[in-house]
Amino acid sequence: MKTGIFTLLLCSSLFVFGQQSVTEPVTLNENNTKEIQFYLKKTANDDQKILYYRIGEKGKEELLFDPNGYKDEKGNEVLIKSFSANKQGSKVCLAVGSKKSEKAKLYIVDVQSKQLHKEQINNCMNHKVTWMDDGRSFVYCQQYVDLSEDGRIMGDLFIHRVGTDSSEDDLVTFTENRPEHY
Repeated sequence: MKTGIFTLLLCSSLFVFGQQSVTEPVTLNENNTKEIQFYLKKTANDDQKILYYRIGEKGKEELLFDPNGYKDEKGNEVLIKSFSANKQGSKVCLAVGSKKSEKAKLYIVDVQSKQLHKEQINNCMNHKVTWMDDGRSFVYCQQYVDLSEDGRIMGDLFIHRVGTDSSEDDLVTFTENRPEHY
C-alpha cells in the first residue's frame, strides 16, 4: 500500500510540477549560446495545435509535429496533450491522445531530422515526461485503472532509453496489486 501511495504521489507531482502550458513557448538554452523555442500553434487553416520550433526569438519557424491524420486505437482523432524537450534540444517527447481519454501514447521526435523514432509507448499519463541529463532517456508514468472498489487510476514509473523497445524499460516504482496487464 505504501508503494502505491508513493507512486501516485510521484506521478501526481510529475503532473503538477512537470506540466507546461501548451500555449506558451518552452525555451531551452544550450551552453548559454543557443536558444531553442518549442511551442504549439494553431492557424486558421489548422484543425488543432501543431508543434513548431525555432532557434532564437527571430529564427525561422519550423514544423516539428502535426497530429492531424493520427488516430487512437478506437479511431478517434488525437491531439498533442503535452510535450517535453530534452535540455539539449535534440529530442522532444509528445503525449498524444484523444480529447476524451485520460491516456496518451508517447512519441519521440528527433529535432534535426524531424522524424519520429520507431518506438511508441502506450497507456501513459497525459503529462510531459522528465528527461534525464544525458538527453537520451526519460522517466514517464504508465497508468492502469486499479480494480479496487474505489476505481482509482494508478501508475508505475519507468525509465525509457530512446532507441529501445518499451518492453525493456526499467521499472522505477510500482503499485501493489496491479493487474496482470495494462
